[in-house]
Amino acid sequence: SSTYPPLTRSPLSAPSHPRDGLWRQALVERCVGRRLDPLTGRIYHLTADPPPPEVLPRLVQRSDDSPATLRRRLAGYQGNLPAVL
Repeated sequence: SSTYPPLTRSPLSAPSHPRDGLWRQALVERCVGRRLDPLTGRIYHLTADPPPPEVLPRLVQRSDDSPATLRRRLAGYQGNLPAVL
């Protein structure tokens, strides 16, 4: 017998419960907090993987790390998801 509960929906299915929208918030936070060090090419995150203080002034936010870009990507994901499932 399995110790895991049976799946009631595909793990890839679109969120159907309001709390499932939390993954969107987490994606936005991850995206907008990313910064690139143009000198080394390293990606930092301002809260999850902060850079050393001496690196912080030279960090740049990539143009595709914006809430608007992420919304477009998520809309494409949601639009294509039924074809994949």
